[in-house]
Amino acid sequence: MREKLTPKIEQYPSQSVKKIIGVEVKEEKQIKEELSRRFEQQEFEKEIQEKEIEKTPEQIEAVQIANEATNRLLERYNLPEFNISSDNVHIFAENDYKKFFNKKKEIARFTPFLQAVAIADTDSILKFTNACIHEFIHFKSYQSLQKNEEGECDVYQVGTFVINRKSKQKYFKNLNEAITEKLTKKVFYEDIFLNEKLPESFEKEKNETKKAKESLFEEFKNKDVDNIFSIKTNSILTLSGEKEYKTVIHGFTFRKERKILDILIEKLYSKNKNEFRDEEKIFDLFVKSMLTGKLNWGKLVNKTFGKGTFKKLAQLGENVAELSKFVRSL
Repeated sequence: MREKLTPKIEQYPSQSVKKIIGVEVKEEKQIKEELSRRFEQQEFEKEIQEKEIEKTPEQIEAVQIANEATNRLLERYNLPEFNISSDNVHIFAENDYKKFFNKKKEIARFTPFLQAVAIADTDSILKFTNACIHEFIHFKSYQSLQKNEEGECDVYQVGTFVINRKSKQKYFKNLNEAITEKLTKKVFYEDIFLNEKLPESFEKEKNETKKAKESLFEEFKNKDVDNIFSIKTNSILTLSGEKEYKTVIHGFTFRKERKILDILIEKLYSKNKNEFRDEEKIFDLFVKSMLTGKLNWGKLVNKTFGKGTFKKLAQLGENVAELSKFVRSL
């Protein structure tokens, strides 16, 4: 996504972009102040604003829960908290979401330029909360922009995802999503499923999901239940006036990408057991890189598999099939 940023000299305290590449210090300051203004004022085009759906009290609570959970994540890595309110989250009907934010599969998106999260509406409060956690991790990850010759700002880095300034090639895109969703799953279970003080609507869906997952495992020996975070049964009133029931299952996304990351972590750990206590410590390297922007895990990759491996992982950043094949061959 590219956009012209009109510098405005105003003082606003909050925004997520740490650095603007390719500009003088004064202009970088002005662009950051404009991003801060956007963070605070949340201005959108009229066409988009008119389609926004008002948040329910439960959704406002979900945003608060996701914000607090991701702040605890930052604290674990000795980083300062960064608060995102419900004002920075915007909900749209699914068709409007796809129209405005150009996403075919995912139900949510964070954009550094708007300093906002857009989410497709859902009647599952757990699905909404999960989407908030995922996008808030992106929101709170390291970000930098770059300015091109036309005077427009592009994304340069979000987490471990990097766009080459000259070739525009995208590096580590799939691995960045894998790290984010793997971490989302960890945060979700720790702060939602193990949380005994959730609001009533959250508890109802959580308990329904827990019972359904137990049934799936007992009756069908379904070993994939760990990937499911919501099983919700809704009643639908038919034209004849009778009720029909539909069960909807929601699971964690980026499964292929997460599998690739798990294989990479497993291989790194198996060859470096003398340096790391367990695989979780290897994963910590990826998380720290995402949150700080310093891709230090590259040194471990090259040391373990040979010089050039890190570069190859970067170049295969958008091709899931080729990335999987390469990681399995290491």
